[in-house]
Amino acid sequence: MAESQPSDAEAISLDELVALNDEIAALVRAGVPLDRGLWRLGGDLGGRLGRLAARLGEGLGRGQSLAESLGRSGAAFPPVYCAVVEAGLRTGRLAGALETVAASTRRLADARRTVVASMIYPLFVFLLAWGLFVLFVSKIASALLIVFEGAPAPAARLLEAFVFLRASVPYWGPAVPIAAVCAFGWWWHRASRGTLVEPATSGLLLGWLPWLGPMVRAFRQAAFAELLGLLVEHDWPLPEAIRMAAEATCTPKMRRWAEQVAAGIERGERLGGAIRHSSHWSPVLQWLLRSGHDRGTLLAAMQNAAEIYHRRAVRFSNSAQLYLAPLVTLLIGGSATTAYVLLVFGTWMSLLRTVVSW
Repeated sequence: MAESQPSDAEAISLDELVALNDEIAALVRAGVPLDRGLWRLGGDLGGRLGRLAARLGEGLGRGQSLAESLGRSGAAFPPVYCAVVEAGLRTGRLAGALETVAASTRRLADARRTVVASMIYPLFVFLLAWGLFVLFVSKIASALLIVFEGAPAPAARLLEAFVFLRASVPYWGPAVPIAAVCAFGWWWHRASRGTLVEPATSGLLLGWLPWLGPMVRAFRQAAFAELLGLLVEHDWPLPEAIRMAAEATCTPKMRRWAEQVAAGIERGERLGGAIRHSSHWSPVLQWLLRSGHDRGTLLAAMQNAAEIYHRRAVRFSNSAQLYLAPLVTLLIGGSATTAYVLLVFGTWMSLLRTVVSW
């Protein structure tokens, strides 16, 4: 079978990445040869995911490593995922490495579904409120202005502005809801792809939302600690282990931080002296790195850190699923309702005060 190069149009989806990761981890834990297991899996699954599994099995059968097969599979796997697989292969603990991304990937998929559910109803409320606003500008404002004719009321000047906008309603009226729907569609499309596991992408798409930003950061810290612990357990040189863990789980800023720490260790500094405070990295994790290395318990410290940050990420994820939808609905729906009440009833109150003053 001819190998196709990854293309943006063939980017693997988040759900496909979760399913394939689980299947590969299960095959490794069961001791099944990956080339045969993935080939048979391709026949069982069918569809795009089945074809992808079969191509991976073919690549392994030709002597490629799993990391190489991922790169030549014809699907754009996230670089973070490929780096984690490479780390697992080099330590002989592929199943453990895959499990470091399994939980966070599932939580990101759950977070995406939570955001979609949280945005659909508020989006409908916004579109309805915008339609009422367009109706007010195009029909109601001119009728009310006739009532205020000759009256020195502040509402009259506001109505004059709305009447002035009426001529351009065919342009900006539909443009705003179309832009809102397109923005939501763009977000949904980007968030459905496997690149959501990339720290920069997940931060862009989820980091601006309450609870989800801290969740993404906590999963990032947990993945770093877990992968570093895996490498330390297999007696990897500490500078290389720090670089690889950062490469697999962190942002460019974190990779630069890890490079500085690793370079300091290679110059003969102790880990405690090589670690410099970074506002982009958890102070708790930095302290655990220092104390674990100084006491000779770095592996245990990283395992504890991974557990701490994993629990924190799960807590933020559960809070988002519980509170995000009501909060967004209240914010958008409440703001739209308040604006419309002030617009309509404020105008009528101004009219009543004008009539009383006459």
